Amino acid sequence: MSDFLRHSHEHINSSPDAPFGPDTLHRIPFSNLLTSIVSNYSNGFVMAVNGSWGTGKTVFMHQWVQTLLNEGYRATIFNAWDNDYFGEPTLAILSQFRHFFDEKHPLTEIGRAVWKTLQKVPLCAIKGFVSKSISDKIGEEAIKEIEDTYNSALETDINYRESDIAKYIEQRIDFITYKNALIEFAATIASEGKPLIFVIDELDRCTPSYAVEVLEKIKHLFNIPNIVFCLSIDKEQLKKTIQGHYGSFNFNAEEYLRRFFDVELDLPPIEYHDFAELMVNHFELNKLINSTDNRREFMDICVLMAQKQHLTLRQLEKFFAHCKLVLSYYNAKDSEWLVGIMLIIQKFAHELFQNITDKNYSLKDYAASLKNLFNLEEYSLGANKLGAFLYHIQVYLNNDKRTRVDDDFKLDWSYDFSQEQLDTMSWCYKAESYKSLSSISLKKIISKICFVEQFVARP
Repeated sequence: MSDFLRHSHEHINSSPDAPFGPDTLHRIPFSNLLTSIVSNYSNGFVMAVNGSWGTGKTVFMHQWVQTLLNEGYRATIFNAWDNDYFGEPTLAILSQFRHFFDEKHPLTEIGRAVWKTLQKVPLCAIKGFVSKSISDKIGEEAIKEIEDTYNSALETDINYRESDIAKYIEQRIDFITYKNALIEFAATIASEGKPLIFVIDELDRCTPSYAVEVLEKIKHLFNIPNIVFCLSIDKEQLKKTIQGHYGSFNFNAEEYLRRFFDVELDLPPIEYHDFAELMVNHFELNKLINSTDNRREFMDICVLMAQKQHLTLRQLEKFFAHCKLVLSYYNAKDSEWLVGIMLIIQKFAHELFQNITDKNYSLKDYAASLKNLFNLEEYSLGANKLGAFLYHIQVYLNNDKRTRVDDDFKLDWSYDFSQEQLDTMSWCYKAESYKSLSSISLKKIISKICFVEQFVARP
């Protein structure tokens, strides 16, 4: 069921050699821009790519990283949210550095020595944390063995440690030693002037303390030559996270983040129609909507309503997945567009869906409520489809009694709609009444949607 409902970078028609596939979403130019930026700043910096939740940042980042790998860069993606549970980000970030070398790109002798140093220094920095965390799990004897292994790095004169100044100097030396090792490591494995690319994703989903600590470690510890950090974030959400950490929504999170990011870019918006085509192909809706005209009609009205309500790509993705479920259970031949409208209302205007289901309003009241869900600008399909949709609502209110309306039929709600909108809606209302659609009814569509909804959670 998860594969049936889920769309991700793994399901895009792509390959390692062509990460963007046919690039239906037109994101290769932005990928090229990022690559151009990182290639011109090998001294190292921190870059942020901003986009709201559900806009496809994670998919894009995986595609971009694969593109970088194809071009000879060493790149990796670190999922901050997956590592939040473990608390301490230093070791998690360092362990991700393991992805910068492998059998095809082995470390040099110098690189191996530096890597060994990098693994020891963090243990020194968090000795107390390690002992406390594992003491109950492996016993004192095992801890003693670990401490003996790193004794030279961990033990100093006890009396010397009693001085606060001495402690500070010791920690400062450890910090400088560690940072110098990082600099040497990056310089050793960076090749042909190409920096290491370290992408951090899902930081805005982390707990406030962890998110802030990751930012602080990146800027003050890992911000070194030959490493470029790229943070994939929803900046508005991250600002709220930071404000939560400092306990005040008056805290200037915008200024705080400016300290960390050397470059900020916004993920370009995607054309809804392009994404809808990708979803229709991915969920194989062409097999359920056989007519090309019907498929185009269905997709156009769904895209129109999605744009009107500013749905995210993730919301639109789940919508098309649920369309597949409903259309699989119900043959809505020639009225697939009606299924699309009802599903969008059910998912993103659920109170209105319930009021339609329960027949709570008059047709005029429904028209007023639906107005904000349709794009009614000139030359838009909105007025056309709203007029046709209102006819089906009227049939539903009349207990599925379908009748043709008179030639002089007019909708007259001038205080809610312009005269041009009313004329278009009236004409389409009347045209819909002439169609032979005896097997199609709003009642059946509502029934199928409610049946499927028992098994699929709303987005």
